[in-house]
Amino acid sequence: MIGKTVKGNGFHGVLRYIFSKPNATILGGNMAGNNPLSLAKEFRAITQFNARVKKPVAHISLSPSIEDDVSDQTALTLISQYMDKIGFTDCQWVAIKHIDTEFEGKPRPHYHIVANRVRQTDDHRVVTAWRDWRRSETAIRELEQEFNLTEVTASWEYEKRNIPNGEWQRIKREQSEQMPVKIRMQELIDACAQGNPTMPEFLERLKEVGINGKIHVQSTGRVQGLTYELDQETYSGTKLGKAYTFKGVQKYKGVLYESDRDHPYLKDNQPPRPTPDQTAQSPSHSRTRKAQIELEP
Repeated sequence: MIGKTVKGNGFHGVLRYIFSKPNATILGGNMAGNNPLSLAKEFRAITQFNARVKKPVAHISLSPSIEDDVSDQTALTLISQYMDKIGFTDCQWVAIKHIDTEFEGKPRPHYHIVANRVRQTDDHRVVTAWRDWRRSETAIRELEQEFNLTEVTASWEYEKRNIPNGEWQRIKREQSEQMPVKIRMQELIDACAQGNPTMPEFLERLKEVGINGKIHVQSTGRVQGLTYELDQETYSGTKLGKAYTFKGVQKYKGVLYESDRDHPYLKDNQPPRPTPDQTAQSPSHSRTRKAQIELEP
């Protein structure tokens, strides 16, 4: 089963989109409303108690394998357990079934869950976004076992890692406690990008977990590329996968970048440029730099 979570700030917009699909059907949840307007009103009645939360919307999609025949009742039970496992026990949520996609001519059901990250408890605390992708992945793997579902790895997971599927499966099977630096780096970057940090915040988080992230800016002010260093191994964003490039962390991971706001920080944190003497002493310098910094389109 594939799961994906997107956080946002408007309930009505995402609900209107979900309900606009043909044959969209409410499976269940813990809410009274049955249309975008009434559901959004219910959600806002709770979010008003914690106005500090800028993105109270959690839009979760779950897609079982085409090989799995999941009844509506089973799907609702699975979704309810999933919400408990990822920390939404005390939160409002509604699940909607879609059958607007097909595989080999057969409808492929999938499920959209709209949830409120602000709890209904007296303190109205927010469900943390920190490592929520990890909680979701763990919950999905557990539910696949409990409901005897086919394990499915999303195509974007292969793409972002830029590692062939066969190699990734081999690595997962290995029992070695020593995770390859490249994969450990990707895991840490994923965690640091949670919660839509600004670009400077993202780079500071990387420092805290031991990664030296550097954004290379040309004298013209154009961003040339993003590199990461961990345990004396350096990778360009391109080598880790397109979701780890300077543009990729914005597009795929939600890191926020504003040139006017962030450029002074990037300028002050540029990697030192080699002196002419250092360059002359290191004939491989140009080759090394080219390998580490790759221009992004």
